[in-house]
Amino acid sequence: PGTFQVLVDMLGLSSHMASESAAALCYRISLERHSRPELGGTGRCLEELANVMDTGTMIAQHMAGGCMLNLIDSKDNQARLIEAHNVLNILLRLGEEAVNQMVKRCAVGVLRQVVDGVGGFKAMRIKRRVEGLQLR
Repeated sequence: PGTFQVLVDMLGLSSHMASESAAALCYRISLERHSRPELGGTGRCLEELANVMDTGTMIAQHMAGGCMLNLIDSKDNQARLIEAHNVLNILLRLGEEAVNQMVKRCAVGVLRQVVDGVGGFKAMRIKRRVEGLQLR
């Protein structure tokens, strides 16, 4: 597999060090606009990032959240995410229930970007839930 696929696979490893390193590298790659559609389209990248935001260490959560915010700037990734029901559910739950404020804000930021960029009926349902969230 390619480099991006190896990174995505590393995100899901149980080793905290491997997951943190992979999340940090994904974040670094996501800073380059031209790499965002390719990285977001690699395997289950968006799902793995959401899982790390949910269950990873604090460092991995922050890196994955920042990466997700960068990736969702791409229209291709917005279209991928709106069809990924399990990822949307994780992000909605994080936006509503996350204790870590950074994770909560990243999840809500990603959802708002998707709603604004994609539109449609599904986006309107997400928008109603996101508008109801209280961010401190």
